[in-house]
Amino acid sequence: MAVTLSLTLRNAQAAANLTALGNNPRFSVYGNTRPASPDVAPGATPLVVAQLTGSAGSVANGVATINAFPGTPITTSGTAVWGRYSTAAGIGVIDVDISVSAGPGEVKVATTTFTKDVTLNVEAFALTEG
Repeated sequence: MAVTLSLTLRNAQAAANLTALGNNPRFSVYGNTRPASPDVAPGATPLVVAQLTGSAGSVANGVATINAFPGTPITTSGTAVWGRYSTAAGIGVIDVDISVSAGPGEVKVATTTFTKDVTLNVEAFALTEG
């Protein structure tokens, strides 16, 4: 039988994710191999870094929803492979794979070919607990 968590615990875990991100979190996209965890340095310069102003998001029904990021110009051309949600100070919290809509990545984009000065729009991201 699978483990089942109470809604109270799922909400607490979801809230902990947003607390770890804090206010004004960042989302950075990279073109290199994704590291083992957000505790490991990215190992490359990001293709783009988007930053929120204000809180990271909200929690409901065991889901942490990270707010949409404003459109941000891509700073370096390359192929998007993975992304990192981090604090305003750049401390890694959540790593995700990036793919086109039919791919397996947690974050979907129209194309993984990123071109300098094209605007990237990052929609809200939902992280479900339990």
